[in-house]
Amino acid sequence: MRDIPAAETALLLCDLQNDVLHPEGAYARGGHFAPGAWGQALVDALQPAHFMVEKMACSAFHMSRLEWVLRKWVLQKAGIRRGIAAGIVTNGGAAPTVGEAHVREFTPSVLPDGCAAFSAELHETAIAGLRPVARVLTMAEAMAGLGQGGAA
Repeated sequence: MRDIPAAETALLLCDLQNDVLHPEGAYARGGHFAPGAWGQALVDALQPAHFMVEKMACSAFHMSRLEWVLRKWVLQKAGIRRGIAAGIVTNGGAAPTVGEAHVREFTPSVLPDGCAAFSAELHETAIAGLRPVARVLTMAEAMAGLGQGGAA
């Protein structure tokens, strides 16, 4: 069933940046994250991004411009009505962002197989905690559900 309108849906990727994923990034070196540095950039495989938001805490909403970008640009100008989130670490960045999206009256979905944590237990617990506030879809379900119209 195609119940996710592609034209109204955005993909929100949490923490897929060089400092977190690249072997020479700050996380691998045990170093610090430096705003504006190479490490803060989105990994090359995912370039280009439509919007980049500098994250200050676990939730991408905390002390950032994410809500403004979503409300002023994505919702009003592009007609996006819903978001599907993926990223790492499930319990550290993805889940807090999805949970706060719900609190801020967005309609979030999360892709468990598009997220990763340091253990299966942490990952599964974080996803279970999101079930009351977000639609939980596998990547295959999301791809099968993307269509021209309908309600997610």
